[in-house]
Amino acid sequence: MNTYIAHYRSPNASADRETGVFEFASAYNAGSKANMHDARVRMLELHGSKAVSWVIEKVEIKREGKKAAPPIDGQLTLDFREPVPEKKRKKRTTDRGKVQ
Repeated sequence: MNTYIAHYRSPNASADRETGVFEFASAYNAGSKANMHDARVRMLELHGSKAVSWVIEKVEIKREGKKAAPPIDGQLTLDFREPVPEKKRKKRTTDRGKVQ
C-alpha cells in the first residue's frame, strides 16, 4: 500500500472556511475512483460529519524529501540503449488542397 496526501477544502459559501491536507493509505492508483473513495472515507474518519460537504481537490503520492523520485520496487534500472534518432518530416512537392 502506498501513502498518499490529499488536499481538501470546504465549499465557497461555507461560513467556516476550511482547507488542509491529510495522509492516507490506499492500494489504488492516485486519482482513481477507488483511491478518491479511500481518501473521502479517511477524511470523514478524521473530521466527522462537518466534512460531509468538503471537496477533495487533489491526491498525490507522498514522496520522501524534496522532489524525490517515485518509488520503485527496490530495484534500480539502467538504460544502455542508443537514443532513438529523430524522425525527419517528409517534404511534399505539391500544395495539398490548392486547385491550380
